[in-house]
Formats: sequence, C-alpha cells, structure tokens
Amino acid sequence: EAFDCSGFVYYVFKQHRISLPPPAELQGRAGHEIGRELIQPADLVLFKVDKDFHVGIVVSGNEFVHASSSRGVTVDNMDAGYWRRHLLGYRSVF
Repeated sequence: EAFDCSGFVYYVFKQHRISLPPPAELQGRAGHEIGRELIQPADLVLFKVDKDFHVGIVVSGNEFVHASSSRGVTVDNMDAGYWRRHLLGYRSVF
C-alpha cells in the first residue's frame, strides 16, 4: 500500500531483475560510487537526513524519483537547497 524509500528502490529494481537489499544504508553501498558528472538515469542518489539515510533513483541530470513519507512517490530536484544540503553521493549498480 505504501513504500518507504528503500522499499520503492527495491521494487523498481526487482522489476528489472536487479536485487538491491533494503534498507537505504545498504542500498547506498551497492554497486560502485560515481561522481556527479557520470550519473545516468537509474543510478542511485543517497542522502543523509539527520541520522537517517534516504535513497532515490536518478531520472535525469538533476531530478530523482523517490518515496517521500509526506508525499508518496514523487520526483524532486537534487539541486534544491534541502536535498543539496543532505546529499551523500551517487552509486551505479550497472
């Protein structure tokens, strides 16, 4: 009925036969780290908000899709102040 961020990422990747373990902290260790200049659609973007990790899926150069506790599944701009302040990095699982 509802996704948390890692559940959403798990579900999306499972549809493409790629297994990523929840929670978000472990998903943020999957694959290999990449720089911003190398991100492609389907790469992971990882944030740390307070003590919690948050993960989303890159959909374009500056947008990502994720499951928000307040808005459900949504697309946000990773360059927006809130997300930029909490950005940890990017991961490619391919």
